[in-house]
Amino acid sequence: MRDDYLTRKIRKLVKLFRRSRKQGFSPQTLLRAGDFKEAQDLGREILDCLLWNPGSLVSLRNFREMKEAEQAIEILWEYWDPDKVFIELLEGEFGGLFGYLADRYADRARFLRPTFTLLRPKSEVRMYLNQAMQAWAHGLDISSVILCWSVIENLLREKLSENGSQLSSDRGKWIRTARERGWLETETSRSADRIRTLRNEMVHKPRKFAPRRVYAVIMETKEVVERLLQ
Repeated sequence: MRDDYLTRKIRKLVKLFRRSRKQGFSPQTLLRAGDFKEAQDLGREILDCLLWNPGSLVSLRNFREMKEAEQAIEILWEYWDPDKVFIELLEGEFGGLFGYLADRYADRARFLRPTFTLLRPKSEVRMYLNQAMQAWAHGLDISSVILCWSVIENLLREKLSENGSQLSSDRGKWIRTARERGWLETETSRSADRIRTLRNEMVHKPRKFAPRRVYAVIMETKEVVERLLQ
């Protein structure tokens, strides 16, 4: 399998650092000295990837190479301290990441409204719903939907347990029971089932959804929570 862009760049940096040590130069010197443009450009390209995709998965060939790669990245982050990275971001380096994030956030922020409810939910419910909204605002759609279903799942579990119902592994059955017992109306039970299905789809077969659709999931979650807390 062909290495991805980031993996190729990290491999190249590891080899460069290896060669520099043999020649009597430390990796830190390569990054600081003006004569070593190749290392500096390579370091910037790698950091560009890491800032756009923090925590990226990098698959290497063996343990030694992995440890050398980890060390190389640590050296990069030591050189590019937070203040230096911040200045570069403000000045439009690293592919205009700030501009991209601000534009995407502004696009989603137009849809943000307070989530009004007549009830005072438990602190955990409030926290999960708030985090689901924040995740959506920052473009983390999968995380947002997972949080939405977690809220509903936990409330259903509590409601069923309090009423002496046996908990099966079929979450769809939990929703049907809630509808049969009048805890959820027909429409809110359908909403709960849609959220459950969407959560499973996004976990097992991740794909992009329109921002409005995920925002609608959050609003539907609020309605389901409202009913279950009555």
